[in-house]
Amino acid sequence: MSIALSLALQLRCYATLHLAVLPGNHRTASLRTAARTSSVARTPRRGSDAVSPPPRRYHHTGPVSAFYSLREALRMLAEEGLEESWERHRTVAEYFHSGLEDMGLKLFVKDKSSRLPTVTTILAPPGYDCKEITSFIMKTHNVEVSGGLGPSAGLVLRVGLMGCNSSRASVDMVLGAFRDALQHCHKSKV
Repeated sequence: MSIALSLALQLRCYATLHLAVLPGNHRTASLRTAARTSSVARTPRRGSDAVSPPPRRYHHTGPVSAFYSLREALRMLAEEGLEESWERHRTVAEYFHSGLEDMGLKLFVKDKSSRLPTVTTILAPPGYDCKEITSFIMKTHNVEVSGGLGPSAGLVLRVGLMGCNSSRASVDMVLGAFRDALQHCHKSKV
């Protein structure tokens, strides 16, 4: 199945789910209704057991800006080419990983073949507070670096370099922000 067809089907599914959320319904119940509605719409039935979708009671405006953004992103991807985009993400990730390691930072995923090219997880430098690093980088460089989630909270930092942000210029900016944070954030002596 082509990417465009797959995305078109996802958008149709989203529109079906979006229209099925009615005022006064609980979100979970409305998602169940949407799932039933979408399956009914795809499975035509005849006779007395035919089920019709619930009448639309409230009109929702679709996320028009998101649809235009998606269209532009797909245009850019088609222009670059899917294989070329994957290769760019891979080479930029390798450049980023080597820059982090040159700074003495360690990556959470040790096996290079298991690392994602779009999201890099960095072990928190010993003695530093992850929240202080992420706050400093956001305030000083206007770059968002996330902390860990769940069991990795407070132990790792996460950086996403995707799409148009997957470039050497973006990597150099993020590496500069990390260098600055490591110089200015408090390092515990414990």
